[in-house]
Amino acid sequence: MQTGLVNEARALAERELSESLPRRWRHVTAVAAKAERLATLLPAERDRLALVAAAVLHDVGYAPSVAVTGFHPLDGARWLQSIKFDGRVAALVAHHTNALVEAELRGLAADLLDEFDREDSPVTDLLWFCDLTTGPDGQDFSVQERVEEVRQRYGLAQWFGSSSTEAPGSSTKWRSGWKHCSHHLTRCRAPQAASDHGQCASA
Repeated sequence: MQTGLVNEARALAERELSESLPRRWRHVTAVAAKAERLATLLPAERDRLALVAAAVLHDVGYAPSVAVTGFHPLDGARWLQSIKFDGRVAALVAHHTNALVEAELRGLAADLLDEFDREDSPVTDLLWFCDLTTGPDGQDFSVQERVEEVRQRYGLAQWFGSSSTEAPGSSTKWRSGWKHCSHHLTRCRAPQAASDHGQCASA
């Protein structure tokens, strides 16, 4: 998908991540490739472009030159806002993949909600799906595999349940957020399911 918005997003993400965080860049490029394939399910061009641009930029907040708070969705979105990048894309980055729950655990929920609108649409469904089914090296994962990988990598046993197949266990906030996350995944679990969901048409 070659457009001004997507090309600019790719250039920014590559500049910030490819050399400083090559493993993260592998994940990002795979998420973006998946988003580009699934974007065909969205009838509106503006939604297709927003999905792919957000997928390319969703982890830019990890970049050493961008990170401020250590909470990458907010850091990335604030940086995009500071360079006057597309506001909708910045908001999608801010709220991607259950970010609000982690923001609550970090005491940053008010900042996140005050600064960026939280979209609930087929675009967010697909963005979350692409991120949650892509491993750290760009490999395809099931959601359960991805949850287990994140749990092992970050040692989040206190947030997740004791096994990869159960909903996160000890945190009420995380359980609530996981239910919201599952809602997104159910709506766009696979390309066929996404197509069944009103062709992923925006409301």
